[in-house]
Amino acid sequence: METLVDILGAARHREALIADMVALIEAQVAARGGLKGAGLRAMLGMAKAARPDLLPRAAARLLPEFAGALEPLYARYRDEQTVGDFGQFLQRQAPAATAALLAVADARAAEVKNAAARSAYSRLRGSAEDEVRGAIPAIGILLNRYLQ
Repeated sequence: METLVDILGAARHREALIADMVALIEAQVAARGGLKGAGLRAMLGMAKAARPDLLPRAAARLLPEFAGALEPLYARYRDEQTVGDFGQFLQRQAPAATAALLAVADARAAEVKNAAARSAYSRLRGSAEDEVRGAIPAIGILLNRYLQ
């Protein structure tokens, strides 16, 4: 049986998945309200101005790691043959999915040599758990499209 890494990393839809991941990130940032949202939008705007391909490159680089981090949940979903699709299962497992995705981001952030990027991540990390948990339904919908 194919793993989540195999399915999501398949060349036949890799570019579309990366584009969908970028669109999801941009939609999540755009939907964020208040001062934090304005700051996040400004930070993303500056980062994209400096490096226009930032989000697609990051999504492409992190896709295998994120898929690997979610693999245990996908295996459990398949083994338990639960009711609903993987997106719904992921929503029911939001704390575990959030922790898995943040573990990847934390590990990557620890490797970053750029002090400004490390500083930006550490400032955002405090609210990252709520942000990622809030995005789990959208992440589940996105992934489910590629698991059909």
